Amino acid sequence: MARRMSRTRRAGSKISNVLTSGIVGKAVTGIGAAALVGTVMNRILPGSPITGIAQPIAAYAAGGAVGAITSVLLNGGLGSITGFLGGQQASVPSVGTTEFGV
Repeated sequence: MARRMSRTRRAGSKISNVLTSGIVGKAVTGIGAAALVGTVMNRILPGSPITGIAQPIAAYAAGGAVGAITSVLLNGGLGSITGFLGGQQASVPSVGTTEFGV
């Protein structure tokens, strides 16, 4: 006899499939990579201007161009990168810079 999947299992697999495939999957992967690099950079070199440029690079490596663009948009646009290049840094905190419970 063939077993049937329950409805809740189907719904759960559909949601995870959307988050891991296609453009949305690349964006999610890029955001995760940028958050991870931001957290590590802020632990090793707090307040470093390199963090603003390292996050989009990590997002590009993990999620391609879609991941990098998503990371830059979530970090406050191009203002987060221009701080490294000599412009004024945006006051919007970067992804992965907020520490909880520390």
